[in-house]
Amino acid sequence: MKNLAQSAPKSPPPPHVRPQPSPPALPKLQLRPPPEPQAQPQQLQQHISVPPPPPLPQATSNRNSNSNSQPQAESRPQPQRANTAPGKHPVTAPRPRLPALRGSTGSIVLPPRPQSAESTCPKHTLFYMHEGMIVLRVEGALYRVHKYLLEQHSDFFRGFLSDDEDSMGHSDERPIPLPENVTQQGFDTLLNFLYTGIYDPMSVSLSDWVTLLRISTLLQFTKVRQYAIRELTTRRTSLQPIDAILLAKEHDIPSWLGPAYAELVRRPTLLDDDEAERLGARMTAQIGRAREMLRQEEYAQYQQRRYGARYIPPERLDEQLVARAVNEVFKLPNNTSDAQGLPV
Repeated sequence: MKNLAQSAPKSPPPPHVRPQPSPPALPKLQLRPPPEPQAQPQQLQQHISVPPPPPLPQATSNRNSNSNSQPQAESRPQPQRANTAPGKHPVTAPRPRLPALRGSTGSIVLPPRPQSAESTCPKHTLFYMHEGMIVLRVEGALYRVHKYLLEQHSDFFRGFLSDDEDSMGHSDERPIPLPENVTQQGFDTLLNFLYTGIYDPMSVSLSDWVTLLRISTLLQFTKVRQYAIRELTTRRTSLQPIDAILLAKEHDIPSWLGPAYAELVRRPTLLDDDEAERLGARMTAQIGRAREMLRQEEYAQYQQRRYGARYIPPERLDEQLVARAVNEVFKLPNNTSDAQGLPV
């Protein structure tokens, strides 16, 4: 019977019943021993061990043999800190000294002091500048400008400026007076050009170029004068022919005269009174003769092309035409007589 019960197969559990999982095992608790009592401040110093300073490295006799080997990194000892009792000041171990550098003697080696530059290096002839200033007087106003700037560009200033402290131009009490025909406006334009305008010539106006031409010619700024002539030549069409003639006569620029004369002879209108007064009687008469010669030649060529013969002016002109021309040009009253004294 017992054997039948053991050999009989076990019946499976019903389908609606699920097996229960086994509960997880609980973690084992580890008990720490109780902390030891803290040492008293009097006994604390006995437990502090100060590491001795590391020995100094010995110099090697043969450096070439050790050059290929790399030095091992030395571990820096860390200072030990001790716990303190509450309410007491912390007690720390003294910081160990760092190892000395190899080849160090404890002092800073300074580079050798260079020798005096005056005894070894020559001074540059152009760019060894002295910080000198000069005081000038223009129309009652004082100017203090760089002496090097004036000496470098002007033969006029290069001739009389001196480095002697007792000479004129080194104080406001003894300024150097410029010629009376030098105006403040002209000198200001010159200084503005020397300091700033030379780097941007397109910003200089036509009137300023004319002023620069006058002041540079007067004070013998040769390079500034050449600069002004070149710029005014490129802008010559903006100048009136009368102004071009007067500037050319005043500042000795003969290349401007021919084009300016040709423009006055070529234009259909005659010279007015103001233009003739500015040019003077002699130049006005010369321009009038050139205009008359041009008109006669043009009329003769026209007669040649139209009639096949050159025009020959008559020996006797029409007196009424002469009187009308005289009255219109000289603004004479109407009751005047003609060229022969006859009433018109």
